[in-house]
Amino acid sequence: MDSKLPDAFPPDGSVLPDLLAEPPGRALMAYHPRESFDDRGAWETETVFFLGLDGRWRSLDMQRLGLPASTHPGVDTYGAGELSPDGTAWAAPTTAGIVLLDLSTGRSREVALPGDHTGYLRWRPDGHSINVMRLHGASTQRTWALDPQTAKVRRAGYILPIDGFAANGSVVTFTRRGDRTVRSVHRDQREVETVVALPNRLAKRGAAVGRDHAVFGYNRELVAVETGSWTPVARLRLGRGEAAGWPRGWWDDDTLWFFESTRGLITWNVDDGRTRTLTRVTPAARTDTYWSASVAVDLLR
Repeated sequence: MDSKLPDAFPPDGSVLPDLLAEPPGRALMAYHPRESFDDRGAWETETVFFLGLDGRWRSLDMQRLGLPASTHPGVDTYGAGELSPDGTAWAAPTTAGIVLLDLSTGRSREVALPGDHTGYLRWRPDGHSINVMRLHGASTQRTWALDPQTAKVRRAGYILPIDGFAANGSVVTFTRRGDRTVRSVHRDQREVETVVALPNRLAKRGAAVGRDHAVFGYNRELVAVETGSWTPVARLRLGRGEAAGWPRGWWDDDTLWFFESTRGLITWNVDDGRTRTLTRVTPAARTDTYWSASVAVDLLR
């Protein structure tokens, strides 16, 4: 399996060239060093490392973007944001909406969105739109689709799942209807519903949906189901000292790549059960700290 990803992330305290002074043009990976869930402070506490296609790591001090302190999400972890599939742009959350960074020029712009707080965001696989899940009030969730070129926004007809888009660009959501679980496939503003034989408590956060399999991430395990019958076909149990696995996408038709927060980025072949570490966190992360990464998926291989 060929990968362009580095063997390891840089040490958390690395002193790296300034991304805004030396924009990479395109980035393969973004990495937010370890942080804790009770970190306090504003933008001055947030630093994101970027790996350019030239093989050099650069550092972005978020304070230098000039964002108002009031738009920092506050206590909890911030994350690495989201690289566009082609690695030319980067988007990250603010309480007001998102911030967009052009990796060719180093210029950024804020985009305000309806709602009170950004939960998470994902680029569409074609890179033409960003879906942003926003909280409205204490518990209402809504998804907004943003055109990164024009900044035009429209409300999406679904709540974006944590695992985002299927390999074909559709959004697959799972909702409870009485005692049944309904799978909805949203694409081109159309929706197709079917009942699937999965408990809603296991499916409600969404899955990484590939051609033949969908993988759900749970506490210390991943479960793969066959998308024709929606019956489980494989399980990957993580060790007691490891944290939850978060599916991020499909390497090929049979191999998923995911985060395991104590080790790094890992692949899992759901057919033969083999795993491989793509990029390590060094030293291994403690379970009370959190790192995150984003990968330009078009540049992975």
